[in-house]
Amino acid sequence: MSMRHVKILRPNRVRMIEKPFAWIPFRLLTDGLLGNLSIHAKALYFFLCLVADRDGVSFYGDKRIQMLLHFETADLGEARAQLIDNDLVAYDGRIYQVLSLPAPPSP
Repeated sequence: MSMRHVKILRPNRVRMIEKPFAWIPFRLLTDGLLGNLSIHAKALYFFLCLVADRDGVSFYGDKRIQMLLHFETADLGEARAQLIDNDLVAYDGRIYQVLSLPAPPSP
């Protein structure tokens, strides 16, 4: 099997892993979870993935999140509810935790 060679469009701008490092699980797309989320829920999930520590915990408060994402209070509440309902985050009223993805759907 030969390796496929792809033309790099901007060799001077190839992505590198930086510190701190954040990730978004690919299964979010392949399991169909991404398609179930509103644009606000997607933005909140992406933001929480960026700012979470290695355990998925974020200490950003709701006021700061609203300011950074340009969300109204209702937008944040609805986005948070969607993420919780889809078992993607936990929230205790102060701290968010990005959770490992739920088990993939059965075939």
